[in-house]
Amino acid sequence: MSRTTGSVSAAILLMSGLALGACAGGSAAATSARPSSSATAVAPTETPAGTATRPPDAVVTALPTVSRPGAKAASARIKGGKGTFSQGVTYADGLTMHVVGVKQSTSTGQGPGVFVGAPQTAVSLEIVNGTHAELKLDQVVVSMVYGKPTRLAAPVYDQSSRDLSGSLKPGARTTATYQFSVPVKELGNVVMTVDIDGVHSVATFSGSARR
Repeated sequence: MSRTTGSVSAAILLMSGLALGACAGGSAAATSARPSSSATAVAPTETPAGTATRPPDAVVTALPTVSRPGAKAASARIKGGKGTFSQGVTYADGLTMHVVGVKQSTSTGQGPGVFVGAPQTAVSLEIVNGTHAELKLDQVVVSMVYGKPTRLAAPVYDQSSRDLSGSLKPGARTTATYQFSVPVKELGNVVMTVDIDGVHSVATFSGSARR
C-alpha cells in the first residue's frame, strides 16, 4: 500500500514538474517574441516602412489624352500658354491659373498603398474664371511628371487634398490642393499639367518645386 501511495506521489510530482517545465517554456517563448516585436516597431524610425519596397514610378513619353463627351480637338481648344510654379497661365478667354503654394512633407498615413515616410509635394492651385461663361470643374485631371527619363509621379490623397469640383461662375475663384510623391532629389525638374475641360488646352507648370 505504501508503495502504491509512494508511486502515486512520485507520479504526481513528476507530472507537476512536467507541467511547470511546460509553463516555463511557454513563458520563455512569449518573452523572446517581444523583443522582435519591439524591433519591428523601432525599424520605421531608421527606415520608414514601405519606402524600401515601393516600386519605381512608370516612365512615360506622353500623358494619355483625357476623353470627354463633346470635347474639342486639341488644335481647336483655347490656348493658354505655359507657366511655372511662380508664374501663372492666362487663357485667351480670360481664364487664369496660378500656383499659390507648394509644400513638402512626408507621408504619415495608414492603409493600402500608403508608404510611410515617402516624400509628398502638395501644390495649391488657384483658378479664376475671367470668362463670360460658367466653368465646369467636375472633370479636371491634374498630373505631375519629373526627372529624366520622365516618370509619372504617384498621386497622394489625405486630409490635406482638395480636388476641384462643381462649377465656377464668371468672376469667381477657387483653390484646390493636389499632392504627389516626387523623390526629393528630383524636385528641381518637375512638370504639373492641368487638363481642366474639353474647351481649354492643357496648362503646364514647370520648373523647381523645392520649397
